[in-house]
Amino acid sequence: MRNPSFRSSNLSRAARMSICSLTLLITACSAPMNAMRDQTFQSYASISDRPVTRPVRSISSFTDSLQCMDKLMRDAQIPTTLITSKSIPDFSTRVPVATKDMVITALLQMSRSSNAFRYVDYEVDLIRQDTVQNLSNILLNNNQMQLQRPSLYVSGAISFVDQNVLNNRFQAGVSEDNFDAGYSQNRNATIIGLELHLGDFRTRTMIPGLDSANEVIIGNGGQV
Repeated sequence: MRNPSFRSSNLSRAARMSICSLTLLITACSAPMNAMRDQTFQSYASISDRPVTRPVRSISSFTDSLQCMDKLMRDAQIPTTLITSKSIPDFSTRVPVATKDMVITALLQMSRSSNAFRYVDYEVDLIRQDTVQNLSNILLNNNQMQLQRPSLYVSGAISFVDQNVLNNRFQAGVSEDNFDAGYSQNRNATIIGLELHLGDFRTRTMIPGLDSANEVIIGNGGQV
């Protein structure tokens, strides 16, 4: 009669030998790939990495109004006014956009031919200062740079965001044993509030009548 423990020991030893042999075989077969053989495939990397469309200028429904103001101020020969802006925070925390830079862009577009406004770019927040700001501070401290005092400044904030004020959904479907079909449509509208004011820099007071409280509707939708 054979000893069961001896048979089990032989099987375990054979299994271990098989695993070791398989491991050596896999290790031998996993040699590094020759990069030259993959040259044709890699040559397409520079092509696939290129953009398929060219950058386009950002145009909004307010662009024509800015151009009209630029023309009116040029015809009226409005003198150049130095202007700056406070940071425009988003108290709703739902619109992470560069509002201050958008204000600068609007002022520059409104001054292309009239030169009505020149923005004074000076940052006092140490976290947001960059190389240009650091050099400006050094030159100002050494009296090698003159910073002109602006006459006006822009102040404001994104006051609120009402998401999904309107929400319209429609779904339909048909199902059979070997056939399924469906249709889905979704539309919604969100309102963003933006309040801006114009202040006198010399007195740090807001100029009455030069304020703006606007609401922008952002709508999106899709269908499948």
